[in-house]
Formats: sequence, C-alpha cells, structure tokens
Amino acid sequence: TVIGSSYSDGFYNLRLNIEKYYASAVIAEFAETFFAPETPDAEAFSLILNAVKDICYKENERLSLAIFLINALKISGYGIDGGECYACGEIIKGRVFYRFSDSSFSCENDRDENFSEIMPQTYNAFLKVLSGDGESVDTEDVTRLIKFLLYDLRYETETKLKSASAYLEFIS
Repeated sequence: TVIGSSYSDGFYNLRLNIEKYYASAVIAEFAETFFAPETPDAEAFSLILNAVKDICYKENERLSLAIFLINALKISGYGIDGGECYACGEIIKGRVFYRFSDSSFSCENDRDENFSEIMPQTYNAFLKVLSGDGESVDTEDVTRLIKFLLYDLRYETETKLKSASAYLEFIS
C-alpha cells in the first residue's frame, strides 16, 4: 500500500536531447502496448523506470534502449532466449541466420529455407548486450541491434510502434 509519494525526478534531460526523447517514447509506447495496465507488474515497472533513467542520465541511450528491448521482449513473451544455434547449441561463428517465426538463431550448416541471414555484427552485439558487455559494442552495431529487435517484435506481434518508426528514421 502506498501511503505517500514525492516528486523526485522529472527526467529533465529527456527534453534537452531529441534522441533521448524518442528512445524514451519507444519505451513508453512499448509499455502501453505490451504491459497490461490493469495488472501491476513490479518487474515491468522496474524495467521501464530503470531504462528511462539510463536513457536520461547515461550517454549511450541506444544501448539503454537495446537493453530495455531485450528484457522487455522476454518478460512480455516475445524474447530471444539465447544466442546459440538452435540445432547444434554452439555460439555461431561466420554467417548467422535467424528464424523470426520462433526467434531462433542458426549456423550456416543447420539452417533451412525458413531462416534469414543477419549481419554477424548484429548477432555479436546481441550476445554482448545479453551478457552485460554492451559498453564494448560499437554505436552502429547497437543501432543494427535495435532495428533487428524492433523488426522481430513487429514480425511476431504484427504491431508497429509509431514511436519506433520515428526513432529509427531519426537515428538512420
């Protein structure tokens, strides 16, 4: 039970940087679309709040958005479980393939016609962000990762986030 509250953060920096503003809009629209407002969810609330704080106060808002998307997709039931090949279970070296219908990666040897090739840089960025080493990922690769995650979301849910379109247009 909440017995009181006070104003502690207005996220003022979001108003000063258009990229931060757009990134936080993607988070807000994702939350409104995929998290049920009538059912309190402490994990989702914490994820949203921490992501907006990171976007507001850290310098790498793209990385903060990528981290949010990976975790938000997972808790909303659309997550990509890991980065291993679905068939052999190995971390993929060389060409990387992805099947959007079940969110699985494949190496060149185990793929079938239902897999689409993705850039190895996108795959490697996913692995690094997933492992908590996102700070070492190049900005271009984080951008590719965000595009990939938003495309995967759109493919799985047939939902287009309007703010994501504006954000992708801005960062491209």
